[in-house]
Amino acid sequence: MTSPAKLAGIVVNGARLKINTPEANGFIWLLSDDDNSMFPFFRSECGTFNDRCFAISDCEIIKEPVLELPPPPVITGTFLEDVPIYTVWQKRAIDCFQKMHDDAVIYHNGGTTGGLRVASGICDNITRYTDFDDSMSRVKDNLIRTLPSYSGEYHYPVKGTDEYPSAERAWDNIHDKWMGEYGASRLVQLGELIEAIKTRWDENLITALSPAQRMGLKIGDLVWHRERGEL
Repeated sequence: MTSPAKLAGIVVNGARLKINTPEANGFIWLLSDDDNSMFPFFRSECGTFNDRCFAISDCEIIKEPVLELPPPPVITGTFLEDVPIYTVWQKRAIDCFQKMHDDAVIYHNGGTTGGLRVASGICDNITRYTDFDDSMSRVKDNLIRTLPSYSGEYHYPVKGTDEYPSAERAWDNIHDKWMGEYGASRLVQLGELIEAIKTRWDENLITALSPAQRMGLKIGDLVWHRERGEL
């Protein structure tokens, strides 16, 4: 059997009630005992009064404000363990060559030059993208010969073109170092350099090495002397 209280939506220790009679003294009340009558027992929420009888018809359920929770955060990145952690010098090198790469891509695709000097290669543009140009030049020198795109010629690391197969001749004859087939090759090499900095970093890269060391030579290697034509 459904009691008058339940018909009114009132259950024991359930909804908070305002009771519209002077005897309620303005307190907030809760149903304490449902005896299936029109005058069940109530208690004040604050605990001052217990076992007071009021008419169900005088009860008004207090509407509680709806708590609006903020939406859950949208995860747009990767988990923390997947975020690469770079050393101070490694980050400086990435920033330097990445800024150069970004400007070069924009220019190669028909945009403005930005900070890029188009008549210069990677080496001579370094000073435009960092306050640590000497150290970044060493990083470039020490990594460039290890890249798949390396021409094999230390002073002209970008491979030549169909028109100028020699890396040295390509450099001497092509004024704009960042456009066309030759410029595209330089962009590829700069991208490889950035990837090498990210994945094969060593703090020793900022230390100057000899030209022989930069070309991968070590004591005991056999060297062909091009001018004399002998080992």
